[in-house]
Amino acid sequence: MTVKRIGIVGAGMAGIQALGAYLKNDNLSCEIHIFDSKKHSGYGLPFIPDDKSLLLNQPQDQMSLTEEPNHYKEWIEKHHPKEAKNRFTTRWRFGEYSRQLFDIYLEDKRVHHHTLMINNLKITDEYFTLVDENNKTHTFDVVHLCFGQMPYSDPYDLKNEKGYYGNPYPLSRIKNKLLKSKNIGIVGCGLSAVDFFIFLQTKNYKGHIFFLCHGQRFPLIRAKDIDALALPHLDKVMRRKHIRLADILTAFKADAQHFEIDLEHYIPKINGHPLSELLFQEKHLEKLGILQHMVLKYHDDYPTVWNQFTLEEQNTFAEDYLDIFQLIKSPMPLRSARKIIKGIETSSTHIVAFINRIEKKRKYFHVETTTDTLKIETILNGTGPVFQPKDAGHDAPILPLVESMLNERILQQYNDSCFEVTFPDFSVVSQRYGILQNLKLHGQTVAGINLANNDIGVIGNGVRSAVADVISRF
Repeated sequence: MTVKRIGIVGAGMAGIQALGAYLKNDNLSCEIHIFDSKKHSGYGLPFIPDDKSLLLNQPQDQMSLTEEPNHYKEWIEKHHPKEAKNRFTTRWRFGEYSRQLFDIYLEDKRVHHHTLMINNLKITDEYFTLVDENNKTHTFDVVHLCFGQMPYSDPYDLKNEKGYYGNPYPLSRIKNKLLKSKNIGIVGCGLSAVDFFIFLQTKNYKGHIFFLCHGQRFPLIRAKDIDALALPHLDKVMRRKHIRLADILTAFKADAQHFEIDLEHYIPKINGHPLSELLFQEKHLEKLGILQHMVLKYHDDYPTVWNQFTLEEQNTFAEDYLDIFQLIKSPMPLRSARKIIKGIETSSTHIVAFINRIEKKRKYFHVETTTDTLKIETILNGTGPVFQPKDAGHDAPILPLVESMLNERILQQYNDSCFEVTFPDFSVVSQRYGILQNLKLHGQTVAGINLANNDIGVIGNGVRSAVADVISRF
């Protein structure tokens, strides 16, 4: 049998799972080369060693990097039994787990690890040539692009301004500067923004904190997980072979009514009242748990359903429901919500909306709203990713590769939240080359097709599906 050469670009969550999916086949005749910087290898960008106080927002029983759902939980029980009862785990601990698993995979003689960044990809006939940072070439039969999340956006054009951190991670790197700041602004209200806030609280930051966000909508509070609960209407719809968006929406509303959940009260409103909304959620955790179960019960099926939708249905969902879906699907820990509530009630934490612009003038950033101008010394960027490198709010190691592939028309954007791939095998769809069956793209850069894949489980399902497709054609 001919030995197939496989290249994996990125040694984070997707890259590690791709490696594991190949290596579980003991008799597979292949040579696997995996590329990433020394700093990120085995961790990925989100989980590089950082402050030990930083919690992840997913429960530890949903953090497995293998096909075994309890793999991480069992690893915790074995190596850190005192933490086994904790619902949430720290970034630090999960990074330890991912690096250890990566090191185990590296012991396989079929694997070659390169602590190099890939800056370019070229296509010749049926082969893919990766060009590394030293301009050395590596040619493969198959390539998996696992380079992770695109850089954060820069909505106020603050890139390179002193005191502005386009990508604040790792927070331990800038801790001393933050704690000396008179006040701190956090752009956004999502999970990253909450992460920054909790970090400052944990370090007993004494200054005022300002959430700078147009919508003023925090993620919902994570209630207790429900293992099994019949959903009278959604269960029927999800058993159908072909599912329409209108059917899901009708069933969802019917089930909410069945469980006496008034969606108007539970779903945060744009420019609503964050404090009263969080207090309401805190008092109604049981109902909140049912609402979250309604969204999460069919979590693994969402990519398949999404790809059954027409383009019109996808656009309707993206424009009218995606933000709400994410607020429910990716909630924040209760303890985080309580810290936000306390901060608002004690007037040490403020929510700033209706921002016209932010401009750096001498030492301070002037935040102009429709009614006032605030002076803020330091700003942390907690926005979402962008897919055009020119719009990036900070430098990132993956940008040279992405820019070159966009220039060569290897990658093309499918919608605002992903590059185009086929589903469920994740082959890159190229304007220039057509469908590239042996070039796979994974992770958050395909979130607009592999819906709900901003967590490890769904990313892993997609990776294993792509690897199975490759092996079936060997």
